[in-house]
Amino acid sequence: MATAFNVFEFRKGEVGTINWVIRESQTALAPTIDISTWHLSFKVKRRDRDPDPSLVAGTTTIVDGPNGRAQTVISDTEMAQLFGDYRHALWRTDTGLKTCLSQGYFHVVDTVET
Repeated sequence: MATAFNVFEFRKGEVGTINWVIRESQTALAPTIDISTWHLSFKVKRRDRDPDPSLVAGTTTIVDGPNGRAQTVISDTEMAQLFGDYRHALWRTDTGLKTCLSQGYFHVVDTVET
């Protein structure tokens, strides 16, 4: 399974929702993987090498394990603390099977609402 590269853009202060589909390869037609027993974690940092903890604690839940579907939700309160360019990563964190499933850019733009 290859690591996906994704770019996400959100507005400052909104609830951030990311829907994930975990597949055997990067192609949209590749079969999904059963992730029913997996543990997933999502991190956002200014730079890849920044130390833990993540800048947000976003909650990642498996919503349809047999069909490889999960969702990460970042609260509006956490999103209100962010502005600018960041890096993200979605990890499988099962014991002995730590794998990066997605990484890439995470951009938060300002808005007149906040």
